[in-house]
Amino acid sequence: MQTVTIPWNLVDGFETHFGLTVRTHEKRFSSWPLAGKGKKWEKDENEMRRLVESPSPAVDAVLDRYSGLSDEELANPGGKRTIETRWNLGIIVVGLLAAAWAVVGIATLPG
Repeated sequence: MQTVTIPWNLVDGFETHFGLTVRTHEKRFSSWPLAGKGKKWEKDENEMRRLVESPSPAVDAVLDRYSGLSDEELANPGGKRTIETRWNLGIIVVGLLAAAWAVVGIATLPG
């Protein structure tokens, strides 16, 4: 429910097990909408099911962008040096209203 802006020079690394997690000196920031590089079941040529890597194009785009940064871009001269977090109040309010509407709908069911 938050938007986090992290300058590239403050990124220490990534984890992609369950979702994209960005590591910094301060803490870890997880992005649950960006599914990690999980695994999925597929049948091979002998019709045997096996567990294989399941790539995530969105996560791959972030990792490719980071790996393609030059030393000058990572140094970030004169750029942002702080991590900014902002609550997405509109989404939170809509979610609470939807939950309240569901509760009222269930409460008014007959019987």
